[in-house]
Amino acid sequence: MKFPNTLLVSASCLMAIACSPAERFYQPQTAVPEKPWSGTSGKWGGYSERKLSDDKLEIQFTGYNQPAPSGCAYFCKVRAAERSVLDGHWYFYGAEPSTTQNIQESNFPTRVIPGRYEDVPTVEWVKGPNGQAEPINVFQAVWIPPQTIPAHAEVNTVNSARMTINYEGHGKKHDAAAILRAAEGGAQKVGKVKIDPQVEAQLKAR
Repeated sequence: MKFPNTLLVSASCLMAIACSPAERFYQPQTAVPEKPWSGTSGKWGGYSERKLSDDKLEIQFTGYNQPAPSGCAYFCKVRAAERSVLDGHWYFYGAEPSTTQNIQESNFPTRVIPGRYEDVPTVEWVKGPNGQAEPINVFQAVWIPPQTIPAHAEVNTVNSARMTINYEGHGKKHDAAAILRAAEGGAQKVGKVKIDPQVEAQLKAR
């Protein structure tokens, strides 16, 4: 149980490490936000694919507010490279990914957030073994009163990139191995992409 003004001494310095876009969003698409929605989540979006024929596929990457269309296009191309290797091809063909950005408005009803205690980090100075002042990290339980959030609307963007690829030589030629090695090395600002284990094994054996 938490009590007001209870001080808890931190055993270590806590640091929040933000995940890169690649770590948060590069994944198969298994979930979309339920309306009404706002913000972003690492659970939403990702890549999907659709087989058009024996040698032609459509790859898509969708982000909800994040990643931006350019990030979706990059992840779409990385997935196209993965898919081609899984299909036994080190090269694939097709135009660069095309992107779209659609606006969605979500209307939120009035809601009340119950009152609660939250641990707020502070620094306190204590006397050290030699009499000198030393800082320590502590957390103070502070009461946050109930809040009423009025009805409001949020504007969100659904970003998407789409790419049709083939293995028959139609269109621009793409080197799957080069794309994947660059993605693993974090060549783009989105961070290092975690490649499919089967694809990674083939890359190492190549």
